[in-house]
Amino acid sequence: MKPIRRQHFLTKPLTYWSKRNAAPRRRKGDTLSGQIADMTERFKLFTRMNTLKVIAIVSAVVFGIAHTLYVYHFWQAPLPHIALIQLEGAVKRGSKTADGTILSEALKKAMNDPLAHAVIIEANSPGGSPVQAEILHRTMMDMRETTHKAIYFSVGEACASACLYMASAADVVLAHKNSLLGSVGVRMDTWGFDKVLSKLEIERRTMTAGANKASLDPFLPENPEVKAHMQTQVLTPLYRQFKAALIEGRGNKLDTGNPNLFTGLVWTGDEAVALGLADDIMTHFELREQLMDEYDITLIQNYTKPSFSIQNLMSSDFWAEVVTKALTNLEAEQPLTIR
Repeated sequence: MKPIRRQHFLTKPLTYWSKRNAAPRRRKGDTLSGQIADMTERFKLFTRMNTLKVIAIVSAVVFGIAHTLYVYHFWQAPLPHIALIQLEGAVKRGSKTADGTILSEALKKAMNDPLAHAVIIEANSPGGSPVQAEILHRTMMDMRETTHKAIYFSVGEACASACLYMASAADVVLAHKNSLLGSVGVRMDTWGFDKVLSKLEIERRTMTAGANKASLDPFLPENPEVKAHMQTQVLTPLYRQFKAALIEGRGNKLDTGNPNLFTGLVWTGDEAVALGLADDIMTHFELREQLMDEYDITLIQNYTKPSFSIQNLMSSDFWAEVVTKALTNLEAEQPLTIR
Protein backbone atom coordinates (compact mmCIF):
# COMPACT_ATOMS: atom_id res chain seq x y z
CA MET A 1 0.00 0.00 0.00
CA LYS A 2 1.27 3.35 -0.93
CA PRO A 3 1.72 5.54 2.17
CA ILE A 4 -0.39 8.68 2.43
CA ARG A 5 1.74 11.71 2.18
CA ARG A 6 0.72 14.37 4.61
CA GLN A 7 1.51 17.91 3.82
CA HIS A 8 3.48 19.73 6.46
CA PHE A 9 1.70 22.70 7.95
CA LEU A 10 4.50 24.94 6.80
CA THR A 11 3.99 23.88 3.21
CA LYS A 12 0.22 24.66 3.16
CA PRO A 13 -0.66 27.54 0.87
CA LEU A 14 -1.03 30.97 2.34
CA THR A 15 -4.67 31.17 1.30
CA TYR A 16 -5.46 28.25 3.61
CA TRP A 17 -4.14 30.06 6.66
CA SER A 18 -5.72 33.34 5.70
CA LYS A 19 -9.19 31.70 5.47
CA ARG A 20 -8.68 29.69 8.64
CA ASN A 21 -7.54 32.62 10.73
CA ALA A 22 -10.08 35.03 9.30
CA ALA A 23 -13.00 36.09 11.46
CA PRO A 24 -16.08 33.95 10.93
CA ARG A 25 -18.47 35.39 8.37
CA ARG A 26 -21.64 36.69 9.86
CA ARG A 27 -24.91 35.52 8.40
CA LYS A 28 -27.51 38.02 7.42
CA GLY A 29 -29.75 37.15 10.32
CA ASP A 30 -27.12 37.48 13.00
CA THR A 31 -27.82 41.22 13.33
CA LEU A 32 -31.06 43.09 13.97
CA SER A 33 -31.01 44.73 10.57
CA GLY A 34 -30.38 41.35 8.97
CA GLN A 35 -33.28 39.77 10.80
CA ILE A 36 -35.53 42.58 9.66
CA ALA A 37 -34.33 42.11 6.08
CA ASP A 38 -34.99 38.36 6.30
CA MET A 39 -38.48 38.94 7.62
CA THR A 40 -39.15 41.48 4.89
CA GLU A 41 -38.07 39.09 2.14
CA ARG A 42 -40.12 36.25 3.59
CA PHE A 43 -43.17 38.50 3.91
CA LYS A 44 -42.79 39.63 0.29
CA LEU A 45 -42.55 36.03 -0.88
CA PHE A 46 -45.55 35.03 1.24
CA THR A 47 -47.54 38.00 -0.05
CA ARG A 48 -46.75 37.23 -3.68
CA MET A 49 -47.79 33.60 -3.32
CA ASN A 50 -51.01 34.38 -1.46
CA THR A 51 -51.87 37.24 -3.80
CA LEU A 52 -51.87 34.81 -6.70
CA LYS A 53 -54.10 32.45 -4.72
CA VAL A 54 -56.51 35.25 -3.80
CA ILE A 55 -56.65 36.46 -7.41
CA ALA A 56 -57.43 32.95 -8.61
CA ILE A 57 -60.17 32.45 -6.00
CA VAL A 58 -61.74 35.87 -6.57
CA SER A 59 -61.67 35.36 -10.34
CA ALA A 60 -63.45 32.04 -9.98
CA VAL A 61 -66.08 33.54 -7.66
CA VAL A 62 -66.67 36.56 -9.92
CA PHE A 63 -66.99 34.33 -12.96
CA GLY A 64 -69.47 32.10 -11.16
CA ILE A 65 -71.57 35.05 -9.99
CA ALA A 66 -71.47 36.67 -13.43
CA HIS A 67 -72.56 33.42 -15.06
CA THR A 68 -75.41 32.98 -12.58
CA LEU A 69 -76.59 36.57 -13.06
CA TYR A 70 -76.45 36.21 -16.81
CA VAL A 71 -78.42 32.99 -16.82
CA TYR A 72 -80.86 34.15 -14.17
CA HIS A 73 -81.59 37.68 -15.33
CA PHE A 74 -80.64 38.12 -18.96
CA TRP A 75 -81.08 34.78 -20.65
CA GLN A 76 -84.56 33.67 -21.52
CA ALA A 77 -84.98 30.35 -23.22
CA PRO A 78 -87.19 30.72 -26.31
CA LEU A 79 -89.52 27.93 -25.24
CA PRO A 80 -93.30 27.66 -25.05
CA HIS A 81 -94.49 28.25 -21.50
CA ILE A 82 -97.28 29.20 -19.13
CA ALA A 83 -96.93 32.77 -17.86
CA LEU A 84 -97.10 33.25 -14.09
CA ILE A 85 -97.89 36.53 -12.32
CA GLN A 86 -97.81 36.59 -8.53
CA LEU A 87 -99.96 39.05 -6.54
CA GLU A 88 -98.98 39.05 -2.87
CA GLY A 89 -99.88 41.27 0.08
CA ALA A 90 -101.83 44.49 0.43
CA VAL A 91 -102.73 46.18 -2.86
CA LYS A 92 -100.93 49.50 -2.82
CA ARG A 93 -98.75 51.77 -4.90
CA GLY A 94 -95.04 51.01 -4.64
CA SER A 95 -95.49 47.38 -3.64
CA LYS A 96 -93.22 45.03 -5.59
CA THR A 97 -95.93 42.36 -5.64
CA ALA A 98 -99.23 44.29 -5.53
CA ASP A 99 -98.78 47.56 -7.42
CA GLY A 100 -101.40 47.90 -10.16
CA THR A 101 -98.99 49.39 -12.68
CA ILE A 102 -96.27 46.79 -12.10
CA LEU A 103 -98.79 43.96 -12.38
CA SER A 104 -100.29 45.50 -15.53
CA GLU A 105 -96.88 45.75 -17.18
CA ALA A 106 -96.19 42.10 -16.37
CA LEU A 107 -99.60 41.06 -17.68
CA LYS A 108 -99.21 43.01 -20.91
CA LYS A 109 -95.78 41.47 -21.48
CA ALA A 110 -97.16 37.98 -20.93
CA MET A 111 -100.21 38.53 -23.13
CA ASN A 112 -98.06 39.85 -25.99
CA ASP A 113 -95.52 37.03 -25.77
CA PRO A 114 -96.37 34.50 -28.51
CA LEU A 115 -94.65 31.73 -26.54
CA ALA A 116 -96.93 32.23 -23.51
CA HIS A 117 -99.96 30.03 -24.13
CA ALA A 118 -101.90 31.07 -21.02
CA VAL A 119 -101.54 33.38 -18.03
CA ILE A 120 -101.93 32.45 -14.36
CA ILE A 121 -102.32 35.13 -11.70
CA GLU A 122 -101.74 33.58 -8.28
CA ALA A 123 -103.19 35.93 -5.67
CA ASN A 124 -103.07 36.17 -1.91
CA SER A 125 -104.22 39.58 -0.75
CA PRO A 126 -106.56 41.09 1.87
CA GLY A 127 -107.31 44.04 -0.40
CA GLY A 128 -106.10 47.61 -0.44
CA SER A 129 -106.12 50.57 -2.78
CA PRO A 130 -109.13 50.84 -5.12
CA VAL A 131 -107.03 52.87 -7.55
CA GLN A 132 -104.39 50.14 -7.92
CA ALA A 133 -107.17 47.57 -8.27
CA GLU A 134 -108.77 49.66 -10.99
CA ILE A 135 -105.49 49.83 -12.94
CA LEU A 136 -105.11 46.06 -13.20
CA HIS A 137 -108.86 45.53 -13.69
CA ARG A 138 -108.92 47.86 -16.70
CA THR A 139 -105.78 46.26 -18.14
CA MET A 140 -107.30 42.78 -17.85
CA MET A 141 -110.58 43.88 -19.44
CA ASP A 142 -108.68 45.46 -22.35
CA MET A 143 -106.61 42.31 -22.81
CA ARG A 144 -109.78 40.20 -22.89
CA GLU A 145 -111.06 42.28 -25.79
CA THR A 146 -107.85 42.46 -27.82
CA THR A 147 -106.32 39.00 -27.30
CA HIS A 148 -107.57 35.44 -27.25
CA LYS A 149 -105.27 34.27 -24.47
CA ALA A 150 -106.96 33.02 -21.32
CA ILE A 151 -106.25 34.64 -17.94
CA TYR A 152 -106.65 32.34 -14.93
CA PHE A 153 -106.94 34.02 -11.53
CA SER A 154 -106.01 31.50 -8.83
CA VAL A 155 -106.85 32.51 -5.25
CA GLY A 156 -104.62 31.33 -2.42
CA GLU A 157 -105.35 32.03 1.24
CA ALA A 158 -107.46 35.13 0.61
CA CYS A 159 -108.70 37.48 -2.06
CA ALA A 160 -110.81 40.20 -0.51
CA SER A 161 -111.99 43.68 -1.40
CA ALA A 162 -109.54 45.26 -3.90
CA CYS A 163 -108.12 41.83 -4.76
CA LEU A 164 -111.61 40.62 -5.70
CA TYR A 165 -112.00 43.82 -7.73
CA MET A 166 -109.00 42.68 -9.79
CA ALA A 167 -110.06 39.04 -9.97
CA SER A 168 -113.43 39.85 -11.50
CA ALA A 169 -111.78 40.81 -14.81
CA ALA A 170 -110.15 37.40 -15.33
CA ASP A 171 -111.56 34.80 -17.72
CA VAL A 172 -111.56 32.15 -15.01
CA VAL A 173 -111.42 32.59 -11.22
CA LEU A 174 -110.38 29.55 -9.19
CA ALA A 175 -110.13 29.11 -5.44
CA HIS A 176 -109.10 26.55 -2.86
CA LYS A 177 -111.77 25.11 -0.59
CA ASN A 178 -110.24 27.00 2.32
CA SER A 179 -109.72 30.28 0.49
CA LEU A 180 -111.52 33.40 1.71
CA LEU A 181 -113.25 35.60 -0.86
CA GLY A 182 -115.56 38.58 -0.58
CA SER A 183 -115.56 41.77 1.50
CA VAL A 184 -117.28 43.79 -1.21
CA GLY A 185 -117.50 47.27 0.23
CA VAL A 186 -115.65 50.46 1.14
CA ARG A 187 -114.52 51.64 4.56
CA MET A 188 -112.94 54.71 6.12
CA ASP A 189 -111.60 54.69 9.67
CA THR A 190 -111.32 57.69 11.97
CA TRP A 191 -110.82 58.19 15.70
CA GLY A 192 -112.25 60.59 18.25
CA PHE A 193 -109.93 61.83 21.02
CA ASP A 194 -111.68 65.12 21.72
CA LYS A 195 -113.21 63.94 25.02
CA VAL A 196 -109.84 62.66 26.21
CA LEU A 197 -108.31 66.08 25.63
CA SER A 198 -111.07 67.80 27.58
CA LYS A 199 -110.58 65.49 30.56
CA LEU A 200 -106.87 66.22 30.50
CA GLU A 201 -107.61 69.93 30.11
CA ILE A 202 -105.66 70.06 26.85
CA GLU A 203 -106.75 72.52 24.18
CA ARG A 204 -106.32 71.65 20.52
CA ARG A 205 -105.25 74.63 18.39
CA THR A 206 -105.42 74.19 14.62
CA MET A 207 -105.10 76.87 11.95
CA THR A 208 -106.63 76.15 8.54
CA ALA A 209 -107.61 77.93 5.34
CA GLY A 210 -110.87 76.29 4.36
CA ALA A 211 -113.85 75.61 6.61
CA ASN A 212 -113.62 71.81 6.41
CA LYS A 213 -109.87 71.36 6.00
CA ALA A 214 -109.50 69.84 9.48
CA SER A 215 -112.85 68.08 9.49
CA LEU A 216 -111.31 64.62 9.95
CA ASP A 217 -109.01 65.70 12.77
CA PRO A 218 -109.39 63.02 15.49
CA PHE A 219 -108.88 65.65 18.21
CA LEU A 220 -111.90 67.67 17.11
CA PRO A 221 -115.59 66.77 17.61
CA GLU A 222 -117.26 64.97 14.70
CA ASN A 223 -118.99 67.25 12.21
CA PRO A 224 -122.33 65.71 11.07
CA GLU A 225 -122.31 67.64 7.80
CA VAL A 226 -118.82 66.43 6.92
CA LYS A 227 -119.76 62.87 7.87
CA ALA A 228 -122.77 62.99 5.55
CA HIS A 229 -120.61 64.40 2.76
CA MET A 230 -118.01 61.62 3.12
CA GLN A 231 -120.76 59.01 3.08
CA THR A 232 -122.62 60.30 0.04
CA GLN A 233 -119.83 61.85 -2.01
CA VAL A 234 -116.90 59.51 -1.29
CA LEU A 235 -117.85 56.13 0.14
CA THR A 236 -121.04 55.58 -1.83
CA PRO A 237 -119.51 56.41 -5.26
CA LEU A 238 -116.54 54.14 -4.55
CA TYR A 239 -118.90 51.37 -3.46
CA ARG A 240 -121.04 51.84 -6.56
CA GLN A 241 -117.96 51.65 -8.79
CA PHE A 242 -116.81 48.49 -6.99
CA LYS A 243 -120.13 46.74 -7.68
CA ALA A 244 -120.13 47.90 -11.29
CA ALA A 245 -116.64 46.49 -11.83
CA LEU A 246 -117.67 43.11 -10.39
CA ILE A 247 -120.76 42.96 -12.56
CA GLU A 248 -118.79 44.04 -15.63
CA GLY A 249 -116.18 41.36 -15.10
CA ARG A 250 -118.29 38.45 -13.85
CA GLY A 251 -121.47 39.21 -15.77
CA ASN A 252 -124.36 36.82 -15.24
CA LYS A 253 -122.17 34.48 -13.20
CA LEU A 254 -122.90 36.56 -10.11
CA ASP A 255 -125.85 35.72 -7.92
CA THR A 256 -126.99 39.33 -7.74
CA GLY A 257 -130.26 38.22 -6.18
CA ASN A 258 -128.46 37.31 -2.96
CA PRO A 259 -128.94 40.26 -0.58
CA ASN A 260 -125.64 39.54 1.19
CA LEU A 261 -123.42 39.53 -1.90
CA PHE A 262 -122.44 43.21 -1.71
CA THR A 263 -122.58 43.70 2.05
CA GLY A 264 -118.92 43.14 2.92
CA LEU A 265 -119.27 39.52 4.06
CA VAL A 266 -116.58 36.94 3.35
CA TRP A 267 -117.06 33.35 2.17
CA THR A 268 -114.94 30.22 1.77
CA GLY A 269 -114.21 28.66 -1.61
CA ASP A 270 -117.35 26.55 -2.10
CA GLU A 271 -119.68 29.37 -1.04
CA ALA A 272 -117.82 31.81 -3.29
CA VAL A 273 -118.37 29.47 -6.24
CA ALA A 274 -122.07 29.24 -5.42
CA LEU A 275 -122.33 33.04 -5.36
CA GLY A 276 -120.46 33.40 -8.66
CA LEU A 277 -117.40 35.10 -7.17
CA ALA A 278 -115.33 32.12 -8.38
CA ASP A 279 -115.83 29.54 -11.13
CA ASP A 280 -114.49 26.37 -9.58
CA ILE A 281 -112.40 24.78 -6.83
CA MET A 282 -108.82 24.05 -7.86
CA THR A 283 -105.44 24.42 -6.15
CA HIS A 284 -102.48 26.34 -7.54
CA PHE A 285 -100.69 23.08 -8.26
CA GLU A 286 -103.68 21.46 -9.96
CA LEU A 287 -104.12 24.46 -12.24
CA ARG A 288 -100.47 24.42 -13.25
CA GLU A 289 -100.57 20.71 -13.97
CA GLN A 290 -103.80 21.01 -15.96
CA LEU A 291 -102.51 23.80 -18.19
CA MET A 292 -99.17 22.10 -18.76
CA ASP A 293 -100.98 18.93 -19.82
CA GLU A 294 -103.44 20.86 -21.97
CA TYR A 295 -100.72 22.72 -23.88
CA ASP A 296 -98.08 19.96 -23.59
CA ILE A 297 -95.69 22.35 -21.81
CA THR A 298 -93.23 21.73 -18.97
CA LEU A 299 -92.15 25.32 -18.35
CA ILE A 300 -93.79 27.99 -16.21
CA GLN A 301 -92.16 31.40 -16.53
CA ASN A 302 -92.54 34.01 -13.79
CA TYR A 303 -93.19 37.48 -15.21
CA THR A 304 -93.09 39.24 -11.84
CA LYS A 305 -89.54 38.31 -10.82
CA PRO A 306 -87.44 41.26 -9.53
CA SER A 307 -85.70 43.21 -12.29
CA PHE A 308 -81.92 43.47 -12.24
CA SER A 309 -80.59 46.64 -10.59
CA ILE A 310 -77.78 47.73 -8.30
CA GLN A 311 -80.28 48.08 -5.46
CA ASN A 312 -81.49 44.50 -5.93
CA LEU A 313 -77.91 43.34 -6.30
CA MET A 314 -77.09 44.62 -2.80
CA SER A 315 -80.20 43.18 -1.13
CA SER A 316 -80.24 39.93 0.82
CA ASP A 317 -83.52 38.87 -0.82
CA PHE A 318 -81.87 39.11 -4.23
CA TRP A 319 -79.00 36.83 -3.26
CA ALA A 320 -81.31 34.38 -1.51
CA GLU A 321 -83.28 34.08 -4.72
CA VAL A 322 -80.14 33.69 -6.85
CA VAL A 323 -78.75 30.96 -4.59
CA THR A 324 -82.10 29.15 -4.56
CA LYS A 325 -82.23 29.31 -8.33
CA ALA A 326 -78.67 28.01 -8.67
CA LEU A 327 -79.35 25.09 -6.32
CA THR A 328 -82.57 24.25 -8.14
CA ASN A 329 -80.76 24.10 -11.47
CA LEU A 330 -78.43 21.43 -10.09
CA GLU A 331 -81.26 18.92 -10.03
CA ALA A 332 -81.26 16.70 -13.09
CA GLU A 333 -84.89 16.35 -14.13
CA GLN A 334 -87.47 18.97 -13.26
CA PRO A 335 -91.12 18.38 -14.26
CA LEU A 336 -91.83 22.01 -13.42
CA THR A 337 -89.49 24.97 -13.82
CA ILE A 338 -90.26 28.47 -12.62
CA ARG A 339 -88.10 31.05 -14.31
